[in-house]
Amino acid sequence: MRKRRLFWAAALITLMAAGCGNDDGGDVGQPVEPVEAAEPEESRLGDFELVIGSVMPETGSLAFLGTPMIVSVDLAVQDIQAAGAMYGC
Repeated sequence: MRKRRLFWAAALITLMAAGCGNDDGGDVGQPVEPVEAAEPEESRLGDFELVIGSVMPETGSLAFLGTPMIVSVDLAVQDIQAAGAMYGC
């Protein structure tokens, strides 16, 4: 049991140390020059489709939670559309 705990502690420390590394090849602390954004040629307002995904329980032991969640998302979409925030999408 103690060996198993020691293994998982070592694995956790290793993952934490690996996440703190800087492997971009650059010097740490060097200033980065800003990049200028390109000017848009024309407005692309309304020239997109917004897709929203979600994971909700529809079957299984948590299915009773799925229906209120789905209704809540539908209501939020209707509210956003009614406010005109998505430009009629």
